[in-house]
Amino acid sequence: MTGEMKLCMTSYANGKNCSVKIISSSGHEILDDAAEKSVKDSLPFKKLPENCEKTEIIFSMDFTLE
Repeated sequence: MTGEMKLCMTSYANGKNCSVKIISSSGHEILDDAAEKSVKDSLPFKKLPENCEKTEIIFSMDFTLE
């Protein structure tokens, strides 16, 4: 099983909260769920600088599941 996907992760100032949104699916729910879980499992992040409420990062991922 292979697939490419993009997701957007928004991290908030305290570093303990984030939201994850799939921008383009891999076409396989199991791969999309694993990507989303890997981002959420990496919490907490470092706190953001005081003048920054949130930051967004877009990840592009290529999967090969054998």
